[in-house]
Amino acid sequence: MNADNITTIRDLSKLAHQSHLKALIINSRTSEVVDWFEFENNFKFSELLDNTVEMIGRTPVGDFQKAIEEFTSLYSVEDLLKA
Repeated sequence: MNADNITTIRDLSKLAHQSHLKALIINSRTSEVVDWFEFENNFKFSELLDNTVEMIGRTPVGDFQKAIEEFTSLYSVEDLLKA
């Protein structure tokens, strides 16, 4: 999550204001929606948003692309899926 990107803040704000979230199950071959489900939004996105906004300006701006490269050099997709 790149907190220096205003789109990230806007997306978090939108998520924080949703009472329920929906997930779609899509057939990867046909792109057809196979099923969907809805669940209560109790993920505390509003707290994440507040903390993120609070941290902006306190931390020096970093190189987000470099951070992605470092992360991907340390962890493989297979390692992440095992966790």
